[in-house]
Amino acid sequence: MEVTATTQRMGAKVYMDNLRDEGRKKGQPEAKKEFQLGKPVVPGAEYLATIPHAPWPSRAMLKRRIVLGTPELIVKNGVTRVFYPSGAVYEGEVKDGKRHGNGMYKWTEGDSYQGMWYMGLPHGLGVAEYASGAAYVGEWYLGDRSGNGMYFFAPHPDEPHKEYAGQWREDMMHGSGKRLSKDGTVYLGGWRKGMRHGDGICRVARDSFFNPLGAAANLVRRTRNTGATGRFGELDAKQKHEVDVEQLMGGIKDWHAEEMGIVVQEGRFVHDEYEPRDRGEIKAKKMRLKRQAKEEEKSGRPGTGESMEDDDATAEELAEENSKAAMKSRKRLQRLRALAKREGRPLAAKDFPEDEVDVEIFEPFVQAAMEVSDASELVGKKIRAKYHKVNFNFRVHKYEGQVA
Repeated sequence: MEVTATTQRMGAKVYMDNLRDEGRKKGQPEAKKEFQLGKPVVPGAEYLATIPHAPWPSRAMLKRRIVLGTPELIVKNGVTRVFYPSGAVYEGEVKDGKRHGNGMYKWTEGDSYQGMWYMGLPHGLGVAEYASGAAYVGEWYLGDRSGNGMYFFAPHPDEPHKEYAGQWREDMMHGSGKRLSKDGTVYLGGWRKGMRHGDGICRVARDSFFNPLGAAANLVRRTRNTGATGRFGELDAKQKHEVDVEQLMGGIKDWHAEEMGIVVQEGRFVHDEYEPRDRGEIKAKKMRLKRQAKEEEKSGRPGTGESMEDDDATAEELAEENSKAAMKSRKRLQRLRALAKREGRPLAAKDFPEDEVDVEIFEPFVQAAMEVSDASELVGKKIRAKYHKVNFNFRVHKYEGQVA
């Protein structure tokens, strides 16, 4: 009996254990099967097996990108190299499939840009180098040169100018700035839509057969690059920091004084032409400046004085344009221009009533433009060092049928 009872108890235990095992199998059959396989389905996993070993990015990084749903290996966010149908190449950061962040772009014609981007457009600080040899170093706003910056003209023989430092707006020189020409001529003053406009001083370098000393002095000026800033890679950071304001402004001690070979044009410029004021206009200008100074003294905020380019658009001058005095002034100016053309010399400030321009008004704008250009050049150098000759491997995006 004991053997039989023991046997029955053992049989009951085995029977219950079997029932529990069957219950587990029936309750979780799929989970147990999936756990036993240990091979989750990964989109693009069969493509992963065909990729040879690469040092960067690693196969693990590549696998994560495929799992995240980018089996075509197009990087829409991150760092990539983009080839466009036109032959242009972009290397740098992208966001939502657009150039965004820091990067460098090179056109097939040889032009290039290194700097900051915003939703596909140059925006912030950047350096643009053109195939002609020209370059712009400074601020950008949604694809346009806008803000403070420096422009280095092309070294072509037909290009008369050398460099410009000052303000920009909508891809044109606009505001206050200084331009140096290759013949030694220097202009400091207001600009409007790429032309000299407003109050300014132009020191014209004039070579004459009858003035050999002046021609020799201008040759020395061109050789010494008097007026050049030495920016854009020509000086290191320490040397740029040690350059004083006088050298930045052209190394000219007295902007109002004529020297050998130099003719001074001081006063008003309109649409790139020297348009000196007559006595009535000068009197109206002084009254306006006096009134402006009183308003600034009351408000406690410093103004820009005559640095703005819309000098000719004031109410006083608009009223004088229809007056007899303005008519006489224009006729006198025409006679002087005809005389200067016959004698082969430019108009000089000494031929007109004294209309002194305050040089100190423009100094902060020129200095700010050079500081911004130095910062932009530093940004461009860092971006070039970061992305130039980088092995992007699979972080490549090739557009088909799209324009850069």
